Amino acid sequence: MTTPSHRLFSPLKMGLGLGMILTMLGYLWPRQALAHHFMDGSSQVGFVTGLLSGLAHPVIGIDHLAFIVAIGCISLNLPRFWLVSASFVAASTLGVLIYLWFPGQSGYETAIALSVILVGTLLALRSGWSGASQTLATGIGLSLLAGLAGILHGYGYGEAIIGTQTSAILAYLLGLAIIQTMIAWGSHALGRSLCRQFSTTQSFRYGGISIAAVGLLVLVSHLSMG
Repeated sequence: MTTPSHRLFSPLKMGLGLGMILTMLGYLWPRQALAHHFMDGSSQVGFVTGLLSGLAHPVIGIDHLAFIVAIGCISLNLPRFWLVSASFVAASTLGVLIYLWFPGQSGYETAIALSVILVGTLLALRSGWSGASQTLATGIGLSLLAGLAGILHGYGYGEAIIGTQTSAILAYLLGLAIIQTMIAWGSHALGRSLCRQFSTTQSFRYGGISIAAVGLLVLVSHLSMG
């Protein structure tokens, strides 16, 4: 039996629609918040401000948020699934430190958007990996990918803390680690619940296309402004 074309492409339409909605909501946020500069390079902020900034940054950054949600979902059914999110969180800390050592490098925002497109595509194809999708080797491979992306995202996080006190920087890193872990593990739990109630294939497909659409729209936005 031939699948009608409107049914065949419904996941694509739904995913693109969700991605556009998420991205539009992100860009409707005030530009000051969207730029993530809660600390604004001030040298007068302390531990609490640094912690709050770290907790807020991945949430208001639609590209960061989309990636973290994706790695939480893509690790479903993997042995030691926590390795994927842990790799990203640890690498993002390294990325922040790299920014402090080598600030002002260009092109990282485009690379971050591309990483979101990539992880969204992998998530959309997740159900097609067959038995290989549940092996430890797959988990290690995804962890390495998450680690590389984490350095890029961490470099983006670092832009908000240049010039601040050491206590604020440490608090910022702590806030980042806490919120990113919560988002990744929360997304993992939500993804598991959705897969129990709906088709696993469609859950991955809808989610992945939505994430990739967010990355694509962010990429277009960066290129148009650059």
